[in-house]
Amino acid sequence: MTSGFDPILSMLSEIKNAAFSGHKNLEVGYSRYRESVLKILKKMGLLDFKVIKMEGQIFKGINIELSEDKEALRRFKSYRSFSRPGRRVYSGLPQLKSLVAKKKYGLVLSTSLGVMEIREALKRSLGGELLFEI
Repeated sequence: MTSGFDPILSMLSEIKNAAFSGHKNLEVGYSRYRESVLKILKKMGLLDFKVIKMEGQIFKGINIELSEDKEALRRFKSYRSFSRPGRRVYSGLPQLKSLVAKKKYGLVLSTSLGVMEIREALKRSLGGELLFEI
C-alpha cells in the first residue's frame, strides 16, 4: 500500500477503467500537472480533452474524450508506472539514450522544463523523473 496519493497514476487508472468499460467520456479534477500529461497523451493520439468550469462552480474539471481507435485503447491496458509517492525514479541523459535504443518511445517524464515525452527530452538534452510508459 502506498503512503501517498499520485494524481497522475490515479488519472491513468480512471482512463483505463473508462476505456475498458466502454465509456467514451470521463471527467477528472483539474490540475496543471494533469493537464500537461493529457497534452502529451493528446499528441500521441490517444485522447482529446477540454478544461471546463461549470457555471456557479468554484473548481475546474477536465472532460476527457477517449479515442475510437482500438489500438489506442489497448495502450492504456499496458501502461507501466515507474515513479510512485514512496519511490521516485530518476534518469539522466545517458540512461534515456539507452531506453530509446531499446525502443521505449512511449515514456513520459517530468523535467525541469515541464512534463514531456522522451524524444523531446533527448532533443533538449534533459533528464528527469520517469513517470510512466504507455
